[in-house]
Amino acid sequence: MIMRYPKFAALISVTLLFVGTAELAAQTSAALGHDGQLQRVIAAPYGDLFAEDEGIDSSIPVLAFETSHPGEEIQRVLVPGTDDLRTEIEPQLFQDPKYNISVLMWRSQPEAGPSFLHFATFDGLEWSPVHVLEEDGVPLAMANAPLIAETRDAFELELEEGMTLHAERRILHLLWQNADEVPTTYYAPLNFVEGHYLGWHGVVALNTTLLLEPTMDGGSGGDETPG
Repeated sequence: MIMRYPKFAALISVTLLFVGTAELAAQTSAALGHDGQLQRVIAAPYGDLFAEDEGIDSSIPVLAFETSHPGEEIQRVLVPGTDDLRTEIEPQLFQDPKYNISVLMWRSQPEAGPSFLHFATFDGLEWSPVHVLEEDGVPLAMANAPLIAETRDAFELELEEGMTLHAERRILHLLWQNADEVPTTYYAPLNFVEGHYLGWHGVVALNTTLLLEPTMDGGSGGDETPG
C-alpha cells in the first residue's frame, strides 16, 4: 500500500524541517566584528559613496562595505563586481567573529529579467573572487530572496608524532524558488572551512527529489503496490 501526500503539504514539511534543524541566519546588512567594530553594507549610487573615478559613472548603483571602529575614521571599500549597470538588491552580511571574515550575499538585478545571487568573502583587507549561485555553470534565477539557515561543525585529524589538525566548517543553507513560470524549489549548501569558501556547491531541486510520494517502507513511491 502506498501512502500519498499532496506535494504542497510535503513542501511545507520540508521547509519546517529545514527551519527546525538549523539556526536561522540573521539576514541583515550590518554586523559586529570580533573587535566590536561595526560593519555594514550600503547600496547607493557610486558618486554618493566615493570620489569621482574616470572609469565609473557616478550614477551607477553599487555596494560599499563599511567598517567603523569607535573613535576612528570610517573605512569604506567598493564591493567588487557591483560597478556595472545591474542593480544590487537585498545585501546580507554574515560575520564569522572567530576568523574575522565576512560573507556578503546580494542579488544582482538587471534592468529586465530575474535576479541572480552573488556572494564573496572579505577579511578586512582582501576580497575573494565573486561567486554566483549556479548549476553546471548556469546562473540560477531567483524569484525572491532565499531563506538562509546556518550550521557549524568541527573535526580533528590525528597526524604523526602526536600532532592534531583541527578544522571548523560553517554551512549556509539556502532555500529558494526559481523565477520560471512553473516554480521549482531549490536547496544549496554553501561550505566555508576556516572562514573560506570551498569553491563549489551542489544544487538540489526539491520538487523532483525530496517531494516524491513516500511508501509504507520509507522508500519513494511509484504506481505499484508491494505484494
